[in-house]
Amino acid sequence: MSQPGQNITLDAPLEKIPVHLRGGTIIASQTPGNTTKQTRLNPWSFIAALDKNNQASGELYMDDGVSLEPEDTDFVTFSFANSTLTTHATGSYVDNNSLQNITIAGIKSSEDGYEEWKGWKGVSVTHGGNKVDCQGVKIGSAQNGVVRVQGLDVASVFTRDLVLKLQ
Repeated sequence: MSQPGQNITLDAPLEKIPVHLRGGTIIASQTPGNTTKQTRLNPWSFIAALDKNNQASGELYMDDGVSLEPEDTDFVTFSFANSTLTTHATGSYVDNNSLQNITIAGIKSSEDGYEEWKGWKGVSVTHGGNKVDCQGVKIGSAQNGVVRVQGLDVASVFTRDLVLKLQ
């Protein structure tokens, strides 16, 4: 991570697309397929880049991707604060894909004077108020300020509100 006013040279070969996230943002992504239709069947991942207040937020608009004037749409908001990720969706479009991975960047260790990274060992998830089984979930260490939560299986993640608490 760079500091304000600092110039950094990045290796960006032609076959790679460098993506930069401003601190304070969350994006949703899907593993690419060979076609847009195939991509839309893949599970979701969230990437959160924390700001100086250790928070992030984002939005996602979804529709069927085919209709010129879609009848069913969905608008999803994301937020991360106090070790908790929340999502809220409004609309009638139904996406049945699951949430599998979350990456949180910008974590500072307690040696840096920031207590957000507390050595998270587990996660609790509620989806529409119902507890989700998190047996196979793995949480990586905060190497280089990045924590990865892998192995989630939250089906139809945008059909109900989600609360994911890192513990």
